[in-house]
Amino acid sequence: MNKQIVTLFSLTLILIGCGKPGAQKSVSEKEKVHPVNVAPAVRSSVSKTATFFGDIVADKSVKVYSTVPNKIVRLYHDIGDEVRQNDLLADIDTEKIHQAVVQAEAGLEAAQSQFQNAQEEYDRIAKLYQEKAVSQSQMDAVRTQLDAARSSVKQLQAALSSARSQLQDTRITAPLAGVIVQRTLNVGDQAAPQIPLFEIADMDTVKVLINIIERQIPEIQAGQTALLSVTAYPGEIFAGKVNRVNPALNPLTRTASAEIRVPNPDHRLRPGMFSNVKVILDRHDNVVVVSKASILEKTRLEYEGGKLSTARVVTDHFVFVVEDGHAHIRPVTVGFVQDNKTEIVSGLEEGEQVVIVGQHQLEDDDPVKIVTPESVQEK
Repeated sequence: MNKQIVTLFSLTLILIGCGKPGAQKSVSEKEKVHPVNVAPAVRSSVSKTATFFGDIVADKSVKVYSTVPNKIVRLYHDIGDEVRQNDLLADIDTEKIHQAVVQAEAGLEAAQSQFQNAQEEYDRIAKLYQEKAVSQSQMDAVRTQLDAARSSVKQLQAALSSARSQLQDTRITAPLAGVIVQRTLNVGDQAAPQIPLFEIADMDTVKVLINIIERQIPEIQAGQTALLSVTAYPGEIFAGKVNRVNPALNPLTRTASAEIRVPNPDHRLRPGMFSNVKVILDRHDNVVVVSKASILEKTRLEYEGGKLSTARVVTDHFVFVVEDGHAHIRPVTVGFVQDNKTEIVSGLEEGEQVVIVGQHQLEDDDPVKIVTPESVQEK
């Protein structure tokens, strides 16, 4: 068996040796043409951003209560309705309050009549007192009666005002313009001062609340532009501004809260949505950029003073540039990275053709063929 293996192996070597000189490989690695896809380096704007996640809340939101603890007899609006300030929302039963108003009006009318009689009596006694026809005690007595009648009128005026105010409070109105986002009670339910009937949110502007970790606090400032995205509208970006940053940190999370205000005229952004937020920290305009996918990285250790203890990891960046049908490796210095764009600070000029697909199979000076992205097979 071993003899057969040795013989077969020897025969293979003889057959290889009988080939033409230099034809050990039909096509060398350097002669193989690699399919690639390229894109030119272009000038564009690129931003440095910080990414956060936050909840969307209404800019203004109020809960509407009934100060009158009576039965709800009618509802004029429901969840989702847009209302203007002072629009009527609900009616509370007025029967008992209306009776109280009638009683207060009757009581006030009687008290005013008594006050008028007391005033006439006081005027009569005062005239007699000036003529020395009545004593000081009689004069004091009618003055006391007049004061009591005046006080009674004031008390009943206050009672009538309170009853009328309660009657007015049975008509529940919107304290601000907005959208009804919650309704708690139904017709027939008993309204109570501690139970909200409605919640109204002003959604023309919404806020996003984010938490900033300690090392990012110096970078986030009021007035910076923030770009907001939500899963409900994939691919769409909503722009807002950082409104305020809390100067104090939460001692439990070691984060500072910040508020971003976003115009929302069409009410597409809704309270309760979860959002991805990118705050623009800095921006470079008219710089050379390439596709992020084209950047290749290589890490190495760099020693300072030749000591292992001083070693640090350095990342070098490269791209492949196609010239005259060959791919040439090019060291580059990168700057800001935004989405699929990478800024090239040095090493590349505008218009140069950079490999964006197929670069992982290349070596310096490899021959290449530019094809469509679908034709390139990454291996």
